[in-house]
Amino acid sequence: MINAKGRQLQIGKSANNGVRRYYCIISAGGNIVQTETIIGIIASSATAASMIPQLIKIVREKKAEDVSLLMPFILLGGLCCWVWYGLLKNDWIIIISNSFSVLVNVGIVIATVKYKTKS
Repeated sequence: MINAKGRQLQIGKSANNGVRRYYCIISAGGNIVQTETIIGIIASSATAASMIPQLIKIVREKKAEDVSLLMPFILLGGLCCWVWYGLLKNDWIIIISNSFSVLVNVGIVIATVKYKTKS
């Protein structure tokens, strides 16, 4: 256990039914964050931000001829299911990150419809 400026860091491994699990627990002011939570936050943030460059490109260039509308609609269906799953599990990381992704993808659909040239 390492103590630096009131924070405790505990690193170790545990065996449960023969499965080794490595963990890291950071305690700051009574809040405990496990490795799984940290990885979940990083993964969900990266996933949520992944479509932002496409949205920015569509809005800046004001054209969306090469953008498929099917992909964001399929993705929206999956994201809505993830939000629902997060609500059922009461997992705020899943709820917040996927709700943000829903908003970004709705923005992509709106921008694509707005800037797609009519042939």
